[in-house]
Amino acid sequence: MPIILEYFIPGLIFISVFQYFTSRKFNSYVIIYSVAISYILKAVCSALHNRVFTDITFEWNLRAIILSAIAFILSILCVFISELKILNKITLGINNKCVHNDIWLDVIEYRKGTTLRFVCDNAIYTGKLAKHEEKGNDSWFVLDEYIIEENNIKRKAKDMSYPSKLAINLKDVKRVELYYGKKQKSKVREWLENNKIFCRFFKEQEN
Repeated sequence: MPIILEYFIPGLIFISVFQYFTSRKFNSYVIIYSVAISYILKAVCSALHNRVFTDITFEWNLRAIILSAIAFILSILCVFISELKILNKITLGINNKCVHNDIWLDVIEYRKGTTLRFVCDNAIYTGKLAKHEEKGNDSWFVLDEYIIEENNIKRKAKDMSYPSKLAINLKDVKRVELYYGKKQKSKVREWLENNKIFCRFFKEQEN
């Protein structure tokens, strides 16, 4: 049991947390990866222990807890790093591949919001993305503030007498169009543009 806890569980925690937050799936090599990650973490911690807190002896159960906690924290950090746009640009520049397994994670702006337009055989659905699944062609997309165009008739969410959302199955869709909001200016650039009048004022005073 101590060997399993130290040489398998920390790596499994690292992989499980990373795959959960990045929507990646387990593969057939998860056991090997778990052992490899656990071994590396244990080796690094052992090397640090030889230099720091050398007079303290950690029991196997405490070592397992420490390794699992470190694996969890490192996995969260790796999630943040993997979601950086600059990393995606680097991978695209190297081999023209996206970081994510699901292309929706690369084309949808979750923070700023994305408007989707689903074109089907007999209808068109437009709205702001609320949430969606990641099941390939069998995925469901839920829209807020939607508009339904069907048989030359438009129906809007705001016309409903009660709050509503629209769920669309991707297998019934022929084409998906994505619309993004305007690119937001950085706070520094916005401040500089707002203070152009002050720059002009000082130049006029100097002249």
